[in-house]
Amino acid sequence: MNKDSRFIDYRLFDPSRSSLFKIKANERATFRRLYCSGWDRCQAYKEHYCPMWNLFPLKCPYGKIVGETGYTRRAGKFYGWIRSKRELVEGMTQLQQAPKRVFLVGDYIYFPYSYWNLAQSVPLEEKDRGGFFGSGIAFIPREQFTVDFFQAIVEARPHAMMGGEITSYQLEEVPKIVLHIEAWFPELFYEWEKKYPETAAKFVIRNHVGRSAIILTLPVGTKIPHKHGDMVWDGKRIIIDDYDSAFCPIRPGRTKLLVEPGTTATIKITNNDQVGPETKFID
Repeated sequence: MNKDSRFIDYRLFDPSRSSLFKIKANERATFRRLYCSGWDRCQAYKEHYCPMWNLFPLKCPYGKIVGETGYTRRAGKFYGWIRSKRELVEGMTQLQQAPKRVFLVGDYIYFPYSYWNLAQSVPLEEKDRGGFFGSGIAFIPREQFTVDFFQAIVEARPHAMMGGEITSYQLEEVPKIVLHIEAWFPELFYEWEKKYPETAAKFVIRNHVGRSAIILTLPVGTKIPHKHGDMVWDGKRIIIDDYDSAFCPIRPGRTKLLVEPGTTATIKITNNDQVGPETKFID
């Protein structure tokens, strides 16, 4: 493990508390620690995410998961072991599973999109292409992610194992990729749009209705539809001038409600006027 690695997150499985699945009596507790040597240069970490916890774990160039197996519920040391792990991570805020979008991760670009690396037109080493039963490369070296490399991704026509083009790539993945690059890598996006205007014209989408945006990044003054009228984002709080709650102990008259959203709170965009240059999306 890198000497500069830092313990940044964990996952503790306590079989005595699991209610989602029927846990066998001999199921052992587990404790996994996540160490990272690039946390201070990771955009995902700054936004309280980590791709290492995704459904299909990815090999991050900076991350390492160290696992430890504990006892079953029948063992006398079970609860003491669980308690010692909880004390070890007391006060630590856990990271969330990273959304499926691009992140700058140190000297790499985290690029978790489907099928692009199957296309032979994208300049990759064969070991990075993956296959139909493997994801291939998900972390692209930053110096490799040029305008021309991005153009190759956009123009890619990956084929299925049994032959024939994977049409969903151009129809679904590419528009999403272009949107995300515009939002999180605007300098590269505008350079690409200038160099390849004909390609850009096919995919640049200005309609954001239906997407999930982080409230803290909305323009000041944004109106958010509500059943009792518009809510307004003032840059710090969401203001509802006429709020009616069935849980109020008395029947109120005109009630003003002020809500401070959390850092990851989102809304569904219903009008493109709600989107500004600084607006960040999670999809």
